[in-house]
Amino acid sequence: MAAITTSDPYIDQYLFERQFARFKSHVVDESGREFFSFTSNPYTDKEEGYKYVVYQEGRTTLSFDKWREADIGDGKILTSVIAAIELKGSNLLKWQGRWGETSNCCFACIALMTTARFSKAWSGSSAKSIQSYPIFSS
Repeated sequence: MAAITTSDPYIDQYLFERQFARFKSHVVDESGREFFSFTSNPYTDKEEGYKYVVYQEGRTTLSFDKWREADIGDGKILTSVIAAIELKGSNLLKWQGRWGETSNCCFACIALMTTARFSKAWSGSSAKSIQSYPIFSS
């Protein structure tokens, strides 16, 4: 079998159908209702519905509709991106740094904020203090 690339993913239809049937059976066992969609089933909505809230909070926090060309390079956009990722209660991205500071998906962005170019913008931002990140608290 040739290597799978992102341009040609392969999903074994038999295995997919088998696992999907197991999933639907589990949902029925938990909720007593057939699975039609994540939002229409009380069990899947309870387990996965928070993602819609996180998505909306992320978009609001990102506030990309307020970005201006003049904001490029001053840290405002980068600060918004980090804040939108680091939403309380979100587990959609690994930003908590549980497996070391470099495991934080924002590691490169946070490191960039410490450069001289962004230090002034960071100090004036509403994002949490750079010193609160373990990688910079030495």
